[in-house]
Amino acid sequence: MSDALKQSSDLNRLKKRVSEFVTAVRQSSTLREEFQACQQHLGSKKKVLIKDVETRWNSTVLMIKRFADLKESLVLFQLSEEGSTFKITEEDFTLAEQVVHLLEPMYSATVELSVEKYVSGSKVIPMTKILMRFYAKEAGQHPRVTFKQSFTEVMLNSFTSRLDNVEFVNPWL
Repeated sequence: MSDALKQSSDLNRLKKRVSEFVTAVRQSSTLREEFQACQQHLGSKKKVLIKDVETRWNSTVLMIKRFADLKESLVLFQLSEEGSTFKITEEDFTLAEQVVHLLEPMYSATVELSVEKYVSGSKVIPMTKILMRFYAKEAGQHPRVTFKQSFTEVMLNSFTSRLDNVEFVNPWL
C-alpha cells in the first residue's frame, strides 16, 4: 500500500501540505486556539486535526479525511490574521476528497482484517475481489489522465500483481 501511495506526486504534494499545516496548528497554541474559534464560530463540533505517522499508511487517510471534513473551518481560518499565511486552495480540497473516496475502501478492509487474530482466505479472497472490482470500475470511469484515473490504475496494478492469484495458492506446498 505504501508503495502505491509514494508513486503519486499529487498525493505526496497534498500529504506534505496537509502535514505541514497540521504540524503548525498543533505546535502553536495561538494557531490552535484560532482554529478552534473558527470551528466554534461555524457552530461545528470541535475536532482536532490528525497528524499522520510515516509507518502507518492508514494514518494518512485519517489525516486527509479530517482535513477534508474541516474544509469550512479551514477556509474561515485562512481569512484570520493568524491563518493568512497558509495557502490552502480549492484544488487541495478537491484532491483530498478524491483521495478519501479512493482510499476509504482500502482503509475499511484494513480495519476489518485487523480485527481478526487469524485471517482466513474466506475473508481475504472476497475482500480482495471487491477492492479489485472497485478500483477497476474507478479507473474505467475517468478516461482522461487525472489523479483519480492514474491512482486507481496504480492501486489496481498493485492488487493484481500481489493478490490476483490468492485463491489458487496451495498453502500446503
